[in-house]
Amino acid sequence: MKIAFVGGTGPAGLGLGARLVRAGHDVAIGSRSEERARDAAAQIRTLAGEGSVTGDTNETVIPPADVVVLSVRADAQPETVRGLAGLLDGKIVLSMANPVAVAQGRLERAIDSDTIVTGDDAGAKEAIMTLCADVGVRPVDGGPLSNSRHVEAFVAVLVAINFRYKAGVSYRITGLPS
Repeated sequence: MKIAFVGGTGPAGLGLGARLVRAGHDVAIGSRSEERARDAAAQIRTLAGEGSVTGDTNETVIPPADVVVLSVRADAQPETVRGLAGLLDGKIVLSMANPVAVAQGRLERAIDSDTIVTGDDAGAKEAIMTLCADVGVRPVDGGPLSNSRHVEAFVAVLVAINFRYKAGVSYRITGLPS
C-alpha cells in the first residue's frame, strides 16, 4: 500500500513510518519543508533497513497515496487539513492526533498492545485495521467515528500513567474471539 505522512518528520511519523516500511509498504514522508522531509526519509531508511521510503512536500506526497496519515499536532490539524483539502478528497485519512507517539528507536521490540479503530467508512476502517496488523498491533473495531473522543480520553489516562510511573503501559481488550 502507498502511505503518505503529512507532517511526518516528528517521532510519531518516524516511528510508524519505519514500521510500515519494514512491513513492506511504500512510505512517503511529507513536510512543509522538502529538506526536512528528505532528512526524515533518510532516518527511516536507517531505522527500517530495506524498503521504499521517500521525502517531499506534503502537497507532493498525497496524490499517489492510498492512505494519508496526519501526524501533525492536534491543534494544527484543522488548519493543515483546510490547506490540503482538495488533495485529501477520496483518500483514506488516518489521524494520529493524540499524545502517544510510536517509539522510533525500538523497532526490534514488538508493540504489545491493541488499538481501537473508529470510523464511519467500513472500507477505510478495514484498510487502517490492516495497516495496524501489519505493524504488529491488534486492531479492534471501536465503532463509529463519534466514539473516537472516548478513545482519545482513555489515551490521555494512559499518558498520565506512563508519566507517573515512568513506564510504557498500553492496553489489551480481552474476551474477544481470536
